[in-house]
Amino acid sequence: MNDFAAQREAICRVGRSLFERGYVHATAGNISVRLPGEAGFLITPTDACLGFLAPDELAHTDQDGAPLGAARASKTLALHRAIYAAEPQAHCVLHTHST
Repeated sequence: MNDFAAQREAICRVGRSLFERGYVHATAGNISVRLPGEAGFLITPTDACLGFLAPDELAHTDQDGAPLGAARASKTLALHRAIYAAEPQAHCVLHTHST
């Protein structure tokens, strides 16, 4: 199975950038990426700090949200999936609680 290393690195890079610029704090916020074809999604784990993500900590789920690895997906996965369903051209969702 493809591990989608570039997408994992990009999620971590964006999370770190948001954190360093003060747009997210503590464990508030999540990032997901829709993978090509029927490969599902990558999403930050639940209760993770976006400023300190590691690529291998990201959760991989199928199209229905079922886990494809050991990492536990964010509890907001349903929200992310609803956004992707509503906007078929979306490839990434950034969910923050910034002021």
